[in-house]
Amino acid sequence: MKTSYDLMMEMSKSDHNELESRLSTVVQHMLKLDHLPHLLSYNSRIWQNTIGRERGVILDLLDNRKPGLKPQLTQELVNKAYKVARAKVSAEFPRPGYHATCPYSVEEVVGSDVFSLLKNFQ
Repeated sequence: MKTSYDLMMEMSKSDHNELESRLSTVVQHMLKLDHLPHLLSYNSRIWQNTIGRERGVILDLLDNRKPGLKPQLTQELVNKAYKVARAKVSAEFPRPGYHATCPYSVEEVVGSDVFSLLKNFQ
């Protein structure tokens, strides 16, 4: 039988995973915008809309639903999300040139609205 502590830890892990997944989605679309210029005329609006939607969910997650996640939004987490995103994008669009390490800062990934929220938190 699970204790309330066990349930809280599972929820915390689930929330962390949601944040990481949403960061990875943003980074996937940033990579596509940066590395697939031949597809921009067809897909740039869709990719930009996805980035905006995911950033909005991240803002809501950190500001309203789970403010305790704010300290977890670090460059280390963005780097981890980048590795997942790079693997997915390179599987879908194999080509050289994807950086081995994350070229994006936390602010670039989450956008200025979320980043200013975090700065006010610290």
